[in-house]
Amino acid sequence: MPRGNIKYLHTGILILTLFLTVVPSTQTSQIAIMEIDTYNAADFVSKNILFDESHCQNGSAIWAPGNASMFSWLLGEHGYSSFTNFNQSLDSGILSGFDILVIFFPQIALTAGELAAVEGFVSNGGGLLLAGISYGNIWGFTNNYLNDISTTFGIRCNYDVINSKATTFVNHNVTYNVTSWYPKLDTMGGCSLNVTGSAETVIKLDDKNMTVVTDYGLGRVVVSGSGGPFIFYRYESITYGDSHMQFSLNVIDWLSGNPERSFSVPEIAKITVGHGPSLSPTEVEEYSLFVGQYHDHTTHSDGQSTPEDMLDSGLLRGMDFMVMTDHAHKNPTPIEGVTGGQAMKAIAEAYNLDIHIVVGTELSSIVHTTGFPQTDNIWTDNLQYGIDEIHAQGGMATFSHPGISPNYGNIMDAFESYGFDAVEVINSNFFRGEGELGLLYNFMGANDHHSAGLVGGTGTAVFVLNPSGPNGQISDADIMDACMNRRIVLIDTFSSMVYGEEIWVDRYLELLDGAKTAVAAAHVAVQAVKDAGNDISLSEKYMENADNALIYWNPIRARNLAANATSSSALGIDYSVTAPTSLYPDTDFDLTVQFTNNHSYPVSFDAAFYIQFSVSFGSTTYQIEAAAGSSTQTSLDGHTNNHGLAIYYLYMSNFNTSEYLMPIMIRARNLIDNVSYVVEETELGYDIDIEFFVGRDSTGFLRSISLIYDDGTGQTSVDMIKEWHTYIISLESNSPGTSISFYVSVETIYGDTFDLSEQIVNLPGGNTTTTTNGTTGPGVTIDPLLLVVAGGVGVVVVLVVVIFMKKRGT
Repeated sequence: MPRGNIKYLHTGILILTLFLTVVPSTQTSQIAIMEIDTYNAADFVSKNILFDESHCQNGSAIWAPGNASMFSWLLGEHGYSSFTNFNQSLDSGILSGFDILVIFFPQIALTAGELAAVEGFVSNGGGLLLAGISYGNIWGFTNNYLNDISTTFGIRCNYDVINSKATTFVNHNVTYNVTSWYPKLDTMGGCSLNVTGSAETVIKLDDKNMTVVTDYGLGRVVVSGSGGPFIFYRYESITYGDSHMQFSLNVIDWLSGNPERSFSVPEIAKITVGHGPSLSPTEVEEYSLFVGQYHDHTTHSDGQSTPEDMLDSGLLRGMDFMVMTDHAHKNPTPIEGVTGGQAMKAIAEAYNLDIHIVVGTELSSIVHTTGFPQTDNIWTDNLQYGIDEIHAQGGMATFSHPGISPNYGNIMDAFESYGFDAVEVINSNFFRGEGELGLLYNFMGANDHHSAGLVGGTGTAVFVLNPSGPNGQISDADIMDACMNRRIVLIDTFSSMVYGEEIWVDRYLELLDGAKTAVAAAHVAVQAVKDAGNDISLSEKYMENADNALIYWNPIRARNLAANATSSSALGIDYSVTAPTSLYPDTDFDLTVQFTNNHSYPVSFDAAFYIQFSVSFGSTTYQIEAAAGSSTQTSLDGHTNNHGLAIYYLYMSNFNTSEYLMPIMIRARNLIDNVSYVVEETELGYDIDIEFFVGRDSTGFLRSISLIYDDGTGQTSVDMIKEWHTYIISLESNSPGTSISFYVSVETIYGDTFDLSEQIVNLPGGNTTTTTNGTTGPGVTIDPLLLVVAGGVGVVVVLVVVIFMKKRGT
């Protein structure tokens, strides 16, 4: 943890000094080590817990939870109060105000005076929790200074590496309801413990001691061979999360002398880093809430998804904004850095999409540093130059994922000297011990999943007073101002956690609860109208979008969509969009829009194809209208390419109804059915070589391609083999006269499954050498194919190979 000046002092966050008011430690009577108490709420005594980070160095604070962690949240939910010591000596003056001291593998040695103070603290009735780390880890962390403390109590961390879950749990308060205990801590693990004297092991891995407890004087000590069980409760916990929470609570309850109990926590973990500004409820309500995500990548750097797919995922998941930060390195390249965000922004602005794109970059030839908003790329391998150039473009510089590698830990220790504006405390939903950084510095939460399928995993909610964008929408400046002034709430949808200053976290949760209630009520209202025999597809679409917005924790958008769904304007409109179930190469097709207007006035809306891939339409924009009390049907003329995954998204906006209706998106995807085959006779029978031609540009959209065939012995599925722009498979050595049916089944990265046209090949009999070609077409039976081949001396043999094809639904 940096030792520089502390920037923020918040009510309720204790930065300890030697002049701290002394809170007498509550003395607890000793309990026999194997005694299991029965919990009674009246018996519980609240205790004050001090997390020590004053002995952290080289990034070790990133792995040491304090009072802004999931551990402290768990304890707070069970009646404890937690505080963090960042830079004060652990002397008796400080310790006298606390009942329990927590130290995770210190990397700065405690002084002789501090060691004596800790020993006296425990002897006089205090509780001590120590956690070790694996030997030889890549961060260079050691247990040397932890052993300086623990050996006083007959316990020592061994120089080994333990990465397997514990197998034995001794009956004890610390192991109450604990069924699993996993020492893994990202790239690090745990260590075993050596025990002497009266200390007793309560958790073992085979013959290795993993958690040890002891009474000492009037106090108690717990030493854990790993900090992992105190960190991984939800995301990253595999299947051990609940057991880890129970173990963590047990440890503190036993150290406090409180009886055992089962843990119970709310669905959403609330982690706060100070109270925030002194605003009245009325003043807080004047701020508008927008929810989006910060820090992600496209195929313009190392992202898995195109700018178009990232943009569409943001729309689908109800994002109000996306801050895009493709990597930029030291050497200029045509696409990198700002170009991914610029591509997304250009599309969003061209079609007036209901999402705001912020162009940024992640400088990546230095310790990764994001900058936004940005207009031009910065090519550098000098950290200070990169930060200065971000500022020169009017952007904010954020230190990315400080826990990613050891060299980041050293930069974190010198954070202030570089002039960073913020640090990521959550990245890709990873949240360990970084939370306390938000007590000292501005904080950010990065999505950084590099995939359209994971957009919204880590969200950012910003509170804006008087949004400065068009029509009251958000702007780049609004987002940056909210981040620089800590009016943000980080949203971890994987761990169901929110993080930020208390005043904004509470307001966000209030709005989220209100949105859940509003959406539930809207579902009931819309269903009642439908049950009365009305066709209300537009309202149903708004409810679908409201549900998506709630899934990704955007309460205002969800509430507004629910209001649209129940409005008379939406309830008076029914629509349907019919796409063909099958597409064939180089073929015309129609996309039909059926629009019913039940209002007493004419209604129109704009329809635009903002994404077209492997297909083209006669126009990219249309206006669709219907007179009062009438229905219209509009055919949008399309044409397929020769191959590929056809993607066409229709954006419907600017409804001229009496009430404002939000835009909606209709998404259509089909595979162009381009499957061909060749039948060849061999000495062992007939081979059928099957090829699915998809094109190189579409292969990235496909997850699996299988051939499903039946040669009369039952249906069989085999994976097709990927080549440059095709997938192939050969059905070999088939007997003459065999009838074989087959079709190609394709699963896309979007979760679609397409079963292409089924084909039937009736193989001829006889002893001739035959080559037969077949290709899918627009759903018609192929005429019998006459094959003329040489057979014997001077004899012409005519074979009739009858090939049938029937369409399968997609």
